[in-house]
This record gives sequence, C-alpha cells and structure tokens, in this order.
Amino acid sequence: MRTIEEQAIDMAVCIEGFEKPSELLVKLMRKELNEAERRGYERARAECAADTRRLEWLERQSRATMTDRKSSRVLFHSPAIGPWGDLRSAIDAAMEGGEMTEKQPDREPDGQFDTFETWVNKAMSWIGNTNPACFDAKGRRCRIGGDFMRARDEGTFPVYYWFGAGDETPAQQRKSQRLAAKKKAWA
Repeated sequence: MRTIEEQAIDMAVCIEGFEKPSELLVKLMRKELNEAERRGYERARAECAADTRRLEWLERQSRATMTDRKSSRVLFHSPAIGPWGDLRSAIDAAMEGGEMTEKQPDREPDGQFDTFETWVNKAMSWIGNTNPACFDAKGRRCRIGGDFMRARDEGTFPVYYWFGAGDETPAQQRKSQRLAAKKKAWA
C-alpha cells in the first residue's frame, strides 16, 4: 500500500503532466487524500455501529418467535445457538477458531452414513424428524448440505448420527425422541 505522500505526488503528476509537480498541487492532493481516508474511517465506524444494532436486534428476536401478522405463519424461530448460548458468542467462535466444533454426545452413535451418496439417498428415511446430531470423522458438526459436501470433499465420511441430540426446543425434542424410538424399533 502506498503512502498518502506517494499518492499525492502521482496524482499531481497526472494532473499537471510534469515530472515535478508544483508544491501547491501536491499539498492540495494530500489534503484530498487525507479527507478521503477520514471519510473511509467514519464510514467504517458507522457500518460497525449498524452491525452492532443489527446483531442486538437479532439477539432480541432469537429469544422469541416472529410470525407473519396476516397469516400467523412462523417466519423465524431461533433457540440458543448450540454450546455458545448466544449469537455473539457463536460469531466470535467462528471468527477466532474458524471451526465451530461441538461436543459429540457421550454415547455410541445410533448410526452412520458411510458415503455422501448414502446421506443423499437415505437421510430422510433414516434420520428425518428425529432431531439428529450429525458429526463427521473429524468431529465437526454437520447440520446442512454444505457441511456434508465439505465432509465428502475432505474425505471425512463416515458421518455419525445420534437421535434426539440436535438443537430443538424441549417440546420438539420429546416429539423427536418418540419418533426416534419408533425408528429404532423398525430397524
């Protein structure tokens, strides 16, 4: 990155077209560059403040369920975020460590997907609606398709699953555990 002085001289040379621009023009360019830098810092501070407001709003919303006023349809519901407890801690963990690994359940897994293709073809029938917790061979949580694709691309299959160990509310967990018990009985 070039200094303001270097940028000011280059700009003055471009404007005047001489090898050695006038000191007045260099001074003017320096002043403009300093002003642009100050505005950039102010814009960055304003964006940080806006991000803070957005994050605080999200945290308030995550404690409740938002519904559509006209249809009473649930639009957003977010319980506490895994072992981090709140949105800020989850974001901090992701930014600091890159991997937001969680602790696997302290029991034997209820099953596993040996390959990505098995997960694609069998996930719904094997673990659908059972509030599962899935972890790849590196111990990373697999929640969405992208996590399973990462496991495929990095060769970290099999992905193990545990019934009833996901991130649902207590009422949802009870319902999932009943369904998981039925699925275990069918197996």
